[in-house]
Amino acid sequence: MKKIILIICLLLGVNLSADLVQDAVKENGKGNYEKANELFNKACNTGNMKGCWALGLMYYTSGKPEDKIKTKALYEKACDGGYMEGCSFLGDMYNIIDSGIAPDRTKARELYKKACDGGNANACFSIASMYYYGDSVKQDKVKAKALYKKACDGGATMNACALYKRLK
Repeated sequence: MKKIILIICLLLGVNLSADLVQDAVKENGKGNYEKANELFNKACNTGNMKGCWALGLMYYTSGKPEDKIKTKALYEKACDGGYMEGCSFLGDMYNIIDSGIAPDRTKARELYKKACDGGNANACFSIASMYYYGDSVKQDKVKAKALYKKACDGGATMNACALYKRLK
């Protein structure tokens, strides 16, 4: 009986943390950033990795250098927790020169690969571009083409489809 109650509590907790994210998104849309931050934080602390990612995004957009470190930690938590958007955005932080952390294209590529393999189409686009242009990897247009197709099929930006078609 205790196991059943625990399972029900865990299931309710997941639903509650999903509701927290939805509520936070609404508050953010209304411009209630402090409340949104509080709700995303609660969601993250209850195991909702989308909440961790969204909280990281709020910190990143604050523009404060100290918040970029918080962003990195939250993206890592989301990524490690299986939320591929966290991996993709963390890859972006390593790929962008002025992101608040030291650039590391190898680490960016690893994160994009993880996110792409996990179904994140935008990460597929990012790693495809690295192969297409030979950015920190040996240029490989065949690999780039396959990744652009995966990005296009997954709903990434229109550029992914255009680049894939151009490489046919």
